Amino acid sequence: MLGVLAVSVTGALPWLVVGAWGLAGAGMGLIYPRLTVLTLAYSTPANEGFHSSALSISDASGSSVAIALGGLVFLALPSAAAGFAGVYLFTAALLLLSLVPGLRMRDGLRVGTRVEDGIRTGDGRR
Repeated sequence: MLGVLAVSVTGALPWLVVGAWGLAGAGMGLIYPRLTVLTLAYSTPANEGFHSSALSISDASGSSVAIALGGLVFLALPSAAAGFAGVYLFTAALLLLSLVPGLRMRDGLRVGTRVEDGIRTGDGRR
């Protein structure tokens, strides 16, 4: 998103957007497996399936809702320039909102820490 913003504001070469989106895609590809591992680390074995499916559903529905709301923001503003600025502000607001739970999270459960009545080992067994 920052690459698109930089190209649209400065009039730089449009192929920079391709590189920026490639970098963003790589970052997303690296974070999703870590989110799954963190979610499963906080789960008990009985709840792992529920939490894994909840993570998948929230990922899909969160993306859909964010895209829909971004489109509404874009269409609600009178000009395309204002629409783009509105979408960037909306995205920044989502970023700030995501910091609230993100900063409250602690490190994932470490190997050997207590999980209810057992000890979680590195391979997922107790």
